[in-house]
Amino acid sequence: MTPTRPPATASGPQSPTIPTSDARPSGLLSGPLPRAHLGGSEQGASEEAVTSNENDETNGAFWVSTSEMAGVSTIVIQGELDLATAPLVTAKLEEAFSIPGSLVIDVTYMGFMDSSGLGILAKAFRRARTDGRSLALRNPSPPIRRTLEIAGLDFLIERRD
Repeated sequence: MTPTRPPATASGPQSPTIPTSDARPSGLLSGPLPRAHLGGSEQGASEEAVTSNENDETNGAFWVSTSEMAGVSTIVIQGELDLATAPLVTAKLEEAFSIPGSLVIDVTYMGFMDSSGLGILAKAFRRARTDGRSLALRNPSPPIRRTLEIAGLDFLIERRD
């Protein structure tokens, strides 16, 4: 099932806002991300949050976090990767590219991706290839997998043998 977006309100689409507290907004995927997705005892971890008033599968919450362990930088994305949230993901990718090693983008909790997200992934792949690094997407949902297939980016999906 493909997530749908609600119609814009009379005042127009709502802009994302940065939460003012350290607490995560309540919702389907509220609370801390599982430690397995943060790499256990990660050497460096950081996260950014944006909330919106849209009623998506993650109840409007968007989170992106990074961690590094044993030469693998992992970026975990929760929510919708679209024009509004793309700058946060780009910033986290820049952070990850500053650390030597492989890159993994965990999209287990990503409910939607538009062309902005596809563009970010394509640029990240080109940069990783130029730098001689590996980049893989982990656990895409069927709709995200289909979007990647249509765009010709399904080769980025992590293979598990």
